[in-house]
Amino acid sequence: MPGIELAPADYALTASPTWQRIDLDYAVQSWSIDRGRPNEMSRTDTGTAQINLVDKTGDFDPTNTTGAFYGRLNAGQPMGPLVQAQISLQNPTGGHAWFTLFRGFISQIQWQPYQTEQWANVTISLVDAMALFAAMEMVPGAFGDDYVDGNILFNEDLALTACQTRINKVLDDAHWPTSLRVIFTGNVQLLALSVAPRSTVLQVLEDTADAEFPDMANLFVGCQGRGSTLPGSVVFHGRYARFQPAEADYQIATWQCGDDQAAAADPTNVVRISPPLVASLDDTSLYTSALATPQGIADGDIEAQYVQDAAGAAQIGLRSWSAENLLTRGGITAPVGGTPTDGVAETKRFAQWVVDNYSTTPIAPTVRVGQLTIKTRDPASTYGPATWSMVCGVEISDIVHLTTTHSGGGGFNHDFYIEGIHYNARPGGLNPYIELTLDVSPKGYYGSFPT
Repeated sequence: MPGIELAPADYALTASPTWQRIDLDYAVQSWSIDRGRPNEMSRTDTGTAQINLVDKTGDFDPTNTTGAFYGRLNAGQPMGPLVQAQISLQNPTGGHAWFTLFRGFISQIQWQPYQTEQWANVTISLVDAMALFAAMEMVPGAFGDDYVDGNILFNEDLALTACQTRINKVLDDAHWPTSLRVIFTGNVQLLALSVAPRSTVLQVLEDTADAEFPDMANLFVGCQGRGSTLPGSVVFHGRYARFQPAEADYQIATWQCGDDQAAAADPTNVVRISPPLVASLDDTSLYTSALATPQGIADGDIEAQYVQDAAGAAQIGLRSWSAENLLTRGGITAPVGGTPTDGVAETKRFAQWVVDNYSTTPIAPTVRVGQLTIKTRDPASTYGPATWSMVCGVEISDIVHLTTTHSGGGGFNHDFYIEGIHYNARPGGLNPYIELTLDVSPKGYYGSFPT
């Protein structure tokens, strides 16, 4: 069953608020969650959620001075509209454990009376921490290491843990709780950064993540509490979360999914996917050339940063990827502990990797699938335990191993990274009916990193 909780007695940045469960007192009609990104070549978006419920007592009516939430959820009160909220789900199988699927903040409450005015339909819209960071404009003296020539300055950092240091510095300045962070080190040195006042916290966080490797490094809000005792933590994964996902520190889970045949062969472990399954080869991530540069590169050195698959370009033309003015000062070669590079060499390796993998990679790893859909099943059924375990426990950056058999001899036996997670749920008897949809990308791209 779901658990919808608010924290109206605590401020928005309280790490461990007092939660008040509301789904037991109000009829929840449906809820949905959207987190992550559509593919591996995008930045992770702000996570959002929506809860639809029926209010028969006027408790959510912003004009009702006797309502249970009056003065607790309204702007101008101690917290304003940014009351913390979370959506959790109890696994009806095994130990009946609870899992948090979304933790964030109320961005809007809409109270709409039904035409008979006997009750009201309430829509509660939620956003995660990314929305807060996008709204936080930095001011001199409160952010950064210094204030120089009218700009906020973050100092150069020569350590290979620089991404972790700067991200934590920005989060400290933003008063984000330390217990709501899972920030890995990264593998690059950082250049000094000068930003104009009123630049946002999110801008600096994303630029810092990009210095580790654009798109490869991922900044998102995690909800499973992995690496932290609390869900809703800001998570930063560097490149090696993709190249070395088996590293225990990353806590990346692997889920088994498949078609009817695969699930029937191993129902204890393989989660049955629902149609449609779409296999595709497309041009959305096809690049025959790439350019990556650090900030401050000499104009005469930019040309040498350009990488091209000449044969591929001759066949299909130039299709370009670029990441310019990165904060990368230097890095290391693979494997970890290799010879240090400067910013020019390190960023060129980014461009080289893109061309090596998105222009000339053999076809098998680059076959994509459309969104994978998983629907909850009777907990007591053969497929119930594995399905509910995945629905409750899946996280961004996890791996899905997909097994399918196609007529004519084709099929999947490949790993995919989870990029985006979407839930749509409504009441369904003893347990809610939930449809989980996953945006995934082929893991086959991440076999090696250029030396």
